[in-house]
Amino acid sequence: MGFGSVEIITIPVPAPQGDEVLIRVAHYAINPTDWKQVDTSATGPGTVVGIDVAGTVVALGPDATRFKLGDVVAGLSPGNKFKDNGGASEYALLEEEIAFALPAGLGTAEAATWGIGAGTAAQVVFQSLGNAFPVPGTPAAPNGKWFFVSGGSTAVGLFVVQLAKRVGYSVIASASPANFDLVKEYGADAVVDYHDAAGAIAEVERVTGGVAQGAELAGGSSWDISAKVVPEGSLAAIVLGDPTGHAIRSILGYVLKRTKETYSPKDHEYIARFYALVPELISTGEIKSGQVTERVGIDAVPAGLAENKAGVSGTKIVVRIAQ
Repeated sequence: MGFGSVEIITIPVPAPQGDEVLIRVAHYAINPTDWKQVDTSATGPGTVVGIDVAGTVVALGPDATRFKLGDVVAGLSPGNKFKDNGGASEYALLEEEIAFALPAGLGTAEAATWGIGAGTAAQVVFQSLGNAFPVPGTPAAPNGKWFFVSGGSTAVGLFVVQLAKRVGYSVIASASPANFDLVKEYGADAVVDYHDAAGAIAEVERVTGGVAQGAELAGGSSWDISAKVVPEGSLAAIVLGDPTGHAIRSILGYVLKRTKETYSPKDHEYIARFYALVPELISTGEIKSGQVTERVGIDAVPAGLAENKAGVSGTKIVVRIAQ
């Protein structure tokens, strides 16, 4: 119903294995990878859509030690590939090291946006580009360098802006003029209009005198800017299409153990280290959630996927599952 071949179906409640935990899903946040899996039928019929979730722990795997029953947590649920698990469901599995307990003041709607958004941003800034993890509670030490974010108003972009600032960079980002104020609210020192590549390149060079590192998060025509302003070997990308072949590819999907064919223990360990820092980074106000637009009920998922596909700017669609 609603979007492509999406159907609301009934599946058995999955049992947590190893270090997995089972949560009753409060909110599920929609990402482009969700509708792309549906649109292309990449993983076949009957798979459960969704990855980003937040909810209450109701069962523990035999090796799970970080959380207890009743904890409210958020993170990455292995979805879009399996018939017994996914985020757009009443219950979903989380790998405990790729999850975090919600600190006081953070609601499940906002927390659900952290999984792919913050995890991908961390992979870009820390793992791919080699910056050191921040120490929560310790002020950022300015390094005198500039970081360019292509796609600054995207869900990942707002996290990249904050993390780059947190490790000492001045940040210049590209976005639509309608989102300039939003991107600056999240820490960008300057913003350029990606619609005018030549003008944006000139403005980046004028403001910064040259950037040290950058992230390509939007793709398409945005490469015309990032590939020219960021030095070779210092641009991390989460999208395909690099015209130079010099960008470092960042793919968060390799962190999940359940996706055995692509699982990378190194990636898992790296992102697990970041998730261990997340509650304190939130509690101290060093990093904040992106904007959310809430939809209500599992029946709202197909329309939410279609809305995401049509294009969402400056906000993330989050579906409240638990009533």
